[in-house]
Amino acid sequence: MEIRTGDEKTRLVLEAAANNNVQYLADKKVPKHLIQNGRCTSGCTSLHWAAGTNSLDVLRYLLQVSDDDDDDYDDTKYDDNNNKPLMSVDIRATKKAKGRTPLHYACRNGCLDAAQLLVHL
Repeated sequence: MEIRTGDEKTRLVLEAAANNNVQYLADKKVPKHLIQNGRCTSGCTSLHWAAGTNSLDVLRYLLQVSDDDDDDYDDTKYDDNNNKPLMSVDIRATKKAKGRTPLHYACRNGCLDAAQLLVHL
């Protein structure tokens, strides 16, 4: 699978998401803003790529509660304990894939486990 991006760092993050490589994403050297905001040329984020490839470990990692207070990421819905996940489950794609959610990609690609995980959050 070829993931096209505007830069190498973003491509590596999206490939890690698509290949279920949590270790790469959890590395302290990978900036969270790149994980949260990096997009391919079609406008999909790491969450879209993980959902569309049934990368369950990465999905869980991206949707886990974040332990820092990142001001760059303020469009997140908080859980009942006022905790914020690393990424929002309803993030929308931009550009060619405008408006599509990670759930859309999971369903479109037959990734039942990913779809169930996203629906049952």
